[in-house]
Amino acid sequence: MTGSDSADKARKQVVDLTNEICGALTHKKQVKLFKDGTDVTSQIDVATIPGAVAETRGPEGRGFDRSLGITLDDLNELVAELLQQAHTTRKARSD
Repeated sequence: MTGSDSADKARKQVVDLTNEICGALTHKKQVKLFKDGTDVTSQIDVATIPGAVAETRGPEGRGFDRSLGITLDDLNELVAELLQQAHTTRKARSD
């Protein structure tokens, strides 16, 4: 089942990460940022991170700053369908 994180927990994760990055910058530690395994540090001005507006995203009606445009029930159904398709595909390939 998806949706185990609450909006408050997601918000805390954003705050904690921001604090970690700012703490590293304050102590002159090297900071590297990755997206999908690719180093994107040079594409981001890390000095702007402390003032950045952070938003949480999640299912509609769950208290997140921005909606994914889908309800939790619909999201759970979609995940179940995707897992079933992956299982069917994996099984077909192994036959």
